[in-house]
Amino acid sequence: MAIRDNLLVNKNKQEMKPNKKDLSTFNLKNFMSHSKIKSVLEKRINNDTATEYVLNQCPWRSEHTNDSAFIIEYDSGAIVAGCTHASCKDENWSTLRDKADPKWRNTKNSSDSQSEILIEAGSEATLFCNESEERYAAVVVNEHEEVYRISSNKFKMWLTKKYYEQTGKAPASDAMNQALGVFEMKAMFSNKKKKIFKRCGFVNETFFYDLVNDNYKIIEISKKGWQIVDDKENIFIRNKNMKEQVTPVQFDDLSIIEKHFRYKNKEDSILHMISMVTKFIPNISHPIEVIYGEKGSSKTTSMRKDRSLVDPAVMDVLSMPTSKEDLVLSLSNNYMSCFDNLDNITSEKSNILCMASTGGALSKRTLYTNDEETILSFKVPVSLNGINVVATRADLLDRSILFELDRIPIEERKDDSTVMKHFEVDKPKMLGAIFSVLSKAMTIYDSVELNRMGRMADFSKWSYAIAEAAGIGGEVFLDAYINNQNRANEEALESHPVAAAVIKLMNNRVTWDGTVASLLRELNRISENEGINIHSKLWPKEPNILSRRLKEVKSNLDSIKIQYYIRHLSSGKYITILKEATSTEISKSIDNNDEIQDEIDDGFDKLFDDGKSIIF
Repeated sequence: MAIRDNLLVNKNKQEMKPNKKDLSTFNLKNFMSHSKIKSVLEKRINNDTATEYVLNQCPWRSEHTNDSAFIIEYDSGAIVAGCTHASCKDENWSTLRDKADPKWRNTKNSSDSQSEILIEAGSEATLFCNESEERYAAVVVNEHEEVYRISSNKFKMWLTKKYYEQTGKAPASDAMNQALGVFEMKAMFSNKKKKIFKRCGFVNETFFYDLVNDNYKIIEISKKGWQIVDDKENIFIRNKNMKEQVTPVQFDDLSIIEKHFRYKNKEDSILHMISMVTKFIPNISHPIEVIYGEKGSSKTTSMRKDRSLVDPAVMDVLSMPTSKEDLVLSLSNNYMSCFDNLDNITSEKSNILCMASTGGALSKRTLYTNDEETILSFKVPVSLNGINVVATRADLLDRSILFELDRIPIEERKDDSTVMKHFEVDKPKMLGAIFSVLSKAMTIYDSVELNRMGRMADFSKWSYAIAEAAGIGGEVFLDAYINNQNRANEEALESHPVAAAVIKLMNNRVTWDGTVASLLRELNRISENEGINIHSKLWPKEPNILSRRLKEVKSNLDSIKIQYYIRHLSSGKYITILKEATSTEISKSIDNNDEIQDEIDDGFDKLFDDGKSIIF
C-alpha cells in the first residue's frame, strides 16, 4: 500500500485535482462494466472521502494480475488510475479512457458530437405536445417530474446540466439548437398528447389545483369532495412568478371570505364570494373584476387578497403594460392577472382584455423564421382597479363585474402587514370552503336550468350552482348579477359620448327619422348644448363612423328601450330611432315618410309584412 500511495503522490498529482471532465454523475461502474474492467476489491479510503477499486487485471498490460492496478474515485468527482508496476509508470486515468474508447477526446470537441451527447442525455425526458401543438418535456428533478416547454430556458438549463455532468463543459449554442430541434420533432410526432395547465386544471370531470410546493402536491376536487394528492399525471407547468399556496384545511362556510373585504353593498359582497369560487374553474369565461372607490378604500389590498387566494405570485399586482404585446405576454403567463391604479384603458387594450375574459390568442411570426408563427393564448381571470370605473368601453363593461369599495374610516385603518397577517391566518379555511362549495356545486350544475341569464352564460350557470351549494340561493345571485350588469350598462352609456347624445336626443320624443348625416349634425348640436365631449376619440367625425359608434352601444341603448334601424336606400343611408320601440311602431314610423317608403327594397317590405317581431 505504501508503494501505491507514493505512486499516487509523486506520479499523479495532476489527477488528484477534480477532473472536470468526469464530475458529478459520470458513472464509473457503468464505464468499468462497458469496458469489461473487473474489480476484486472495493473499499473506502482517504478518511472516507474516496472509493478505491482494486482490479483483478491490469487494463494496460494483461500480465499484471497481482492486484497491482487500481481506479480511485473521489467524492469531489476526481478519478485517478494506475498500476504499481514500473512498466506502467506512465499510465493514468486519461490513458485508460483512451484505451477503452479511443474516440472519447475527439467526440467532446465537435458540434455534431456535442448535439449527440445532448440528445443522449435528454433521452430520459418524456416528450409530448398539447392540443395546440406546443411541445413539452417531462423531466426528473430531485426525484420528481417537472414539465417544461422544450423552447423554455428551464429545459435548456436542464439539458446543459446533464451535458456538464458528463463532460465538465458547456455545450456550444449550435449543438444545443440542433438537440432542441430533435426534441421538438420527437414531441410533435409522438403519440402522447395531453392538456397542460397553469395553477387550475380540469381533466376527466375533475378539477385540479396546483399548490406549487416542493412536494408537487395538488388539490383534486370531484363530486365526492376534495383531497390533497400527488401530481402523478404531470398536468401542470410552472413559471418563475408563481408562489407556493398554503395548504387548505377542511371548512364549509364560504362567508369567511366576506369578513376580509369591505364592499359598499351586500350584493357586491355576494357576487365577490361566488366569483372567487368560479376563478378556480379554468374552462369557462370569467367576467373582468373592476374594483373602484375613492382613495383609502383598500382597492390594491383587496386585489392582492384576491390574487393570493387564487394564484399567489412573486409580483402579484402589476401596472398596465405599455404595449399590447407585453399585455398579451402577461395574460398568457399568469393564471390570474391584476392591474393596479388605472386611469384609462385604450381601445386596443380593452379589446385584448375582452379576449382574456372569453378566450383569445395573439399570433405573431416566430423570431428568425419566415413562415412559423407563435401563438399566445389566454382565457384567464383578470382584475382591474382605479378610483373611477376604469372600464369605459361598452364591450368591456359588458364582460365586467363592478365592485365598489367604501373608504375606510381613520379609526379603523391598519397597516398592510397586520391586515395581511389576519388574512393569511384564515386563508387555509377560505380555500377549504372554496373547494368544498365547488365540489357540491359539481353535483348541482347539470340540473341547473335558468329562465334568465347574465351576459356570461357559463359564469351565470356555474355561479347559480355555487350559490345554491353555499346556501346563498341561486336566485339571490342572479338578482345581484343582473343588477350589477345594469350598473355596468349605465356606466357604458354615460362614458360613451354618442350614446349620451342619443339619450339626450330622445328625451322628449319617441321617434327620430332621417339620414345618418343629418343625425350626426343633430348630435353635434346637442353635444355642444349639453357639454358632451365631441373631442373624444369615440366621437365620430364622419357619418360612416357614426354607424360604427352606434353599433358599439346598440345593446346598451336597447336595454333602456331605445332602438334604431339603419337602412340603405338609393338616396342615401337612413336611420330610424324609436323609444319604447316595437316592430309595429317601426313600421308606422317608416310608413309616415312616403318618399322614403317608396325606395325601400322588396326584402325590407317582406320583413314587416311577415308580422314577425324584429330584434335590434
